[in-house]
Amino acid sequence: MNEVYDEEFGHEEEPPEEEWDEKTMISTIKAASRLNVGDVLEAGKNLLTPPPLDIDEDSLWVHFWDMHSGGPAKEPATNIYIECDDQEEAVIIFINRFGHDPNNVTCNCCGEDYVINAPATLRQESGYHRGCPHIVEVRNPKTGLFTDGVPNDKYYYEPGEDVPEGWKIEASGWSDYQTLEEYCASEFVMLIHAKDIRPGQRIDMSTLR
Repeated sequence: MNEVYDEEFGHEEEPPEEEWDEKTMISTIKAASRLNVGDVLEAGKNLLTPPPLDIDEDSLWVHFWDMHSGGPAKEPATNIYIECDDQEEAVIIFINRFGHDPNNVTCNCCGEDYVINAPATLRQESGYHRGCPHIVEVRNPKTGLFTDGVPNDKYYYEPGEDVPEGWKIEASGWSDYQTLEEYCASEFVMLIHAKDIRPGQRIDMSTLR
């Protein structure tokens, strides 16, 4: 807030509002009218487009999904991804980082505080939450046996992505599709990169007691 000091009364006052003369107003309106609508829309689109992710597509992440055991979420982000190729180590990192055990059961009827998934790529591990279609192996309609589909280690696919021979799309996703960038920009998603994990956060403190 811009304020000026009143020497006579010893207090601060708001400065008078700036008055625009007719010439200034006309020139401002003319400048605004010269704006290209397409440029304005493109600028707005760029503001809404999340920045590209700085990740290795092949790196593995462990997903901690808050189950709201006992009611409220345990952290502001309900989906926490730790870049780590070992699930047990990721749990240690989680405990040292947030100060509570994700395996804890706050409410017996609700179950464990978090679902903890095995290490997978971030794109695959987030597929369910991003509304990605998933695939299943095709069965022979006569025998009911699976056909010999090509080996495949992907379960979730991006919309429009080619599905390998012997497989088919089973479902189109449980929610509206989001790109990985859009999903990770959500306030309910937290990524903990390997480079941001301090050495001390990888130590199991319970073994030092």
